[in-house]
Amino acid sequence: NFPHVEHSPFRTQSCLYTATPDHDYVIGTVPGLSRVVLAGGGSGHAFKMGPAIGDCCAALALGEPVPLSIDRFSVERDALRREYREEMTTRH
Repeated sequence: NFPHVEHSPFRTQSCLYTATPDHDYVIGTVPGLSRVVLAGGGSGHAFKMGPAIGDCCAALALGEPVPLSIDRFSVERDALRREYREEMTTRH
């Protein structure tokens, strides 16, 4: 039970191709929850980057410096913020 999580989905999609609007991965921690690590949005092409993504996620989970620059993969980047704002506008 997660009381702060909205229980009704605001978007559903049957396609399993998990791409972000800018076609970059999502790698980083959840804003405000540094112990929760997100990694996704890579669909099939993330497979070849699995070791590097795994190393970065492990470092984040352990509170260590990441071995690569992951700034462009932030969950707070403009492309994802824009998509979220658009979803919220059409939802309400």
